[in-house]
Amino acid sequence: MNAFGERVGWPAALFSLKCFAAAMLALYVALSIGLERPYWAFLTSYIVAQPLAGAVISKAVFRIIGTLTGAIFSVAVVPPLVNAPELLSLAMALWLALCVFVSLLDRTPRSYMFVLAGYSACLIVFPDVDTPQTIFTVATLRVQEITLGILCGTLVHGVVFPGSITDLLLARAAAMLRDAERWSHDAIALEPVEGLAQERRRLAQDITELHQMSVHLPFDISRLAPRVRTVRAMQDQLSLLLPLGAAVEDRLAMLKAASGGVVPRQVETLIADVRAWIVNPGEDPRRPQCSGGRADRPMFRAGTGGAGGDGLGGHDAPQPFCPPRRTDCRASRLPRPL
Repeated sequence: MNAFGERVGWPAALFSLKCFAAAMLALYVALSIGLERPYWAFLTSYIVAQPLAGAVISKAVFRIIGTLTGAIFSVAVVPPLVNAPELLSLAMALWLALCVFVSLLDRTPRSYMFVLAGYSACLIVFPDVDTPQTIFTVATLRVQEITLGILCGTLVHGVVFPGSITDLLLARAAAMLRDAERWSHDAIALEPVEGLAQERRRLAQDITELHQMSVHLPFDISRLAPRVRTVRAMQDQLSLLLPLGAAVEDRLAMLKAASGGVVPRQVETLIADVRAWIVNPGEDPRRPQCSGGRADRPMFRAGTGGAGGDGLGGHDAPQPFCPPRRTDCRASRLPRPL
């Protein structure tokens, strides 16, 4: 049923109907209470519209805070500077520049709050600069109109068939873990894997997207929404894979260059065991038991003592790789799909 609905465009049609209902509700209430510019409420209900209820609520909160901040700045700056147009223009330019600068520092949906604080002040001050005695009334009406549009949009999108960001985030997290597993498996391959750079860029983009989606979690309507701390922990652990995989690639290239383009047998066996463990991290009863100490692992034994061999140690026969238990490996503490 969901696939059929997506094929015929049911989600897009439902979203359009909800946007129209929210706009009509905002316009009706604005005309009923006699607001001076009811079209601001109408437009705001469309501006804050999002398919996901959590994104609508978070965007609504950020917009209300930004609009209120811009209105307060307008009321504070116009009366003392109304007789000095140059200073008033300079103050508005500095305020707008500051808001845009701060919004660029925060690459999350919170930056919308700073952008609103900047251009709301411009929309309030410049049209009414010739009538400074009405600046407080204009600022108050604008806050009322914007707040009305936000509340109507939030009510409709949050109550009528609301879309939860939790389901989308869980699906994206599962896809990210699969991408991370595939990239980790390919990054330590002895031979170059086609499309490895694209996989790395896609994983980095997924990590950034995960951070942006987690901003809306506190506002989501789902009772099963994961905690932001959990999502951020998974994001931090996934971020460690990128430099780690690049470092392994560099070491393999250096090892090949030092060995005449051939990877030593110990290293080749070690990499094969690690790649097999990434694909199937379960315990293998056929493998010999290890004590778990660092000195017992072949990656440390290969670099100690002994002359001869291939330059990595004095062992002529490849040693079996005994991967650490997941509780001993930092990367193994990646949260599973929430």
